[in-house]
Amino acid sequence: MTEHLNAAILVAEQFGQAIVRGDFEAAHALLADETQRTYSPAALKTAVTDMIAYAEAPLQHATVMREVVMEDWPDKQPGDLAWVYVSLQGESFSEAVTVVLADTKRGARIRELEWGRP
Repeated sequence: MTEHLNAAILVAEQFGQAIVRGDFEAAHALLADETQRTYSPAALKTAVTDMIAYAEAPLQHATVMREVVMEDWPDKQPGDLAWVYVSLQGESFSEAVTVVLADTKRGARIRELEWGRP
């Protein structure tokens, strides 16, 4: 695995853990500049809250599904490092956020988010 890919996976893990903790400011800091303009910390919280509205308990764990990390995919753009599936689990449910990580001036950052299991 390349250094860039490892950095991307680490950022995806940190993002998932911040979401589980409810630290949407920390999650926001891991977004690329353009994505930060789309998703404020409050918008991240709303996306997560809406996604798990049916759940009777909070999120408890975030896990990067390393077996499905992709370095090549159909919509890959110049500068993209990885497509990463982050499983978000609660006591009796599982959801996910898929992130595309890009190489930015601040290092690996999340360029794109897709909420919910595919």
